[in-house]
Amino acid sequence: VIPATKDSRELYEITRNAKVIIDACDEVTLKYQGLLVEAAKSGKDVSDRVKIQTRKGSVKFNEKLFAEKYPDLYKELTITTKKISGSFRYAPDKSSNRNIIDIDPELAEFLAEFEDLLTIDVIDEELEFDLHDRLLKVMSARKYAELDFDIADAKLRSLTGLNDGIEGICTWKREIKMTSKFDSETLSIDYPEEYDSCVV
Repeated sequence: VIPATKDSRELYEITRNAKVIIDACDEVTLKYQGLLVEAAKSGKDVSDRVKIQTRKGSVKFNEKLFAEKYPDLYKELTITTKKISGSFRYAPDKSSNRNIIDIDPELAEFLAEFEDLLTIDVIDEELEFDLHDRLLKVMSARKYAELDFDIADAKLRSLTGLNDGIEGICTWKREIKMTSKFDSETLSIDYPEEYDSCVV
């Protein structure tokens, strides 16, 4: 583990602040989506703002069943490779009072107003358009925060290099592991009958 630098501490702050913004935007978006779902349940047409789908249960290849039915073929199509394994993890945020008001007061005020509007009982057409417009602004703010996070995250990974982490910022212990993967794609092409017999 290498010691933290001014740059790595600044990047850590960017990731933590971005996470607060992303979470705040997600919270408001979920409330808006809940409002649309309730409106759809009550018979209101919300098809211009949301697509509600009913799906069938999934049908997929059952690898375990195939291994039992065709053990030799399963062994032949299982590929063993070396893989570098290990998760990049952030150290716990010691700023327990990290708040969106301190990070972006303007966005915090906007989100609070949006949440207040979501509690209104009767929503007319004009308010519907206003809510949708506000949602688009929330999605935009979230995307910018996500971009900030991704850039800072990539730079921190680069600064970590081959080390096991940066003190007080992150850990990234990696090790080489042998992994086995069954090649179901080759099976479906070269042995379609056997593949189909294990699709449930």
